[in-house]
Amino acid sequence: TATEACTSTACGSVVDIYATTTGTVSLNRALRVGNGVIVGRSATADYGQDNLNVAGSVASKTAVTQTAASFTIGNTDSATICNGSATQTATLPVASSYTGRWLYVLNIATQTVNSASSNIVPLAGGAAGTALLSNTAGKWAILQSNGTNWQIMAAN
Repeated sequence: TATEACTSTACGSVVDIYATTTGTVSLNRALRVGNGVIVGRSATADYGQDNLNVAGSVASKTAVTQTAASFTIGNTDSATICNGSATQTATLPVASSYTGRWLYVLNIATQTVNSASSNIVPLAGGAAGTALLSNTAGKWAILQSNGTNWQIMAAN
């Protein structure tokens, strides 16, 4: 099915593809394409409940290498390589605008990498701070927005 929703400030189309679960006759949304793509049966308009199976490789935008003392991770960046000659300060996207989004950050220099805001929750949890990566080449972190801050989900 295709639907179009218009308000006084925006207009957009959504295409839903439905499927039946084996052995049933009920329809479940399998794919939604609109302002993004949702794959999997969905009880709400926002999140699928099933696994995503990909019959091939997955690609994202190429990592951006940053050498400046201060830099901004762009709204469409997914991976950032830090290669500064002194401590680097990163301005991350606003976490509340990207709930659930993942960011990958790698340090290939022997310089500390900090966030410009106190919005990094450490791997062990606790209060958000500015520490992102220590001053050791090869350090990395995978961050996920929790809607308020960027939580370090994995790191070395």
